[in-house]
Parts: sequence; structure tokens; C-alpha cells
Amino acid sequence: METGCSAPEEKAPTIFVRPSSTPPTAGSPADRRDLETVLELQRTRTPAEVVRAQADQPVSVFRFADVLGEKFRAGDLPRTAQLFREITHEGNAAWDAAKKHWG
Repeated sequence: METGCSAPEEKAPTIFVRPSSTPPTAGSPADRRDLETVLELQRTRTPAEVVRAQADQPVSVFRFADVLGEKFRAGDLPRTAQLFREITHEGNAAWDAAKKHWG
């Protein structure tokens, strides 16, 4: 009997791949250019950019309260907070496995 529903497709495993390029060699011209770019960005950042960057630490989904509204806070949404703690924990496990494998 046809129900109009299809069975969920089986998910393919996640395949980690190496980045297409490697960081520049320490002390190389490319490495010096990279550092110069970072230092220039630091010299020219505005106080507002510093405040915004500092507000992003620690990383949290609740940082989006400035867009989603003042009620989008962990204290107001304990189940959402728990969900994102679990997502973070699982994501960190995958990240750690990839770092261990590829360094």
C-alpha cells in the first residue's frame, strides 16, 4: 500500500579531506605577508570592532540575541541551551578526531 511517504535515505559517512593548501613555511615571504596583514588589521580596527569581537567569546548560539530578540537567552530557553551544549560536545569530538588524524 502506497502511503505517499518515502523511507529516509541512509546518510553517507562524513569524509574528512586535507585542505587544498598548506600554511606558508615559517619565516618565508608568504608567512611574513600573512603576519603583516594581521598586524595591519589590528592597527586599523575600530573600538566598535574590538567590542564586537570580544562579544563573540565564548562562542554561543545565544550571541544571535541581538538579531533574534532579547528573549533569546540561555536562561529563557533551557532546553535550547542543553541542545546546543550537546551539539558542541559532539562537534568537538568530531573536530578532535580530525585533528588527531591529520594534525
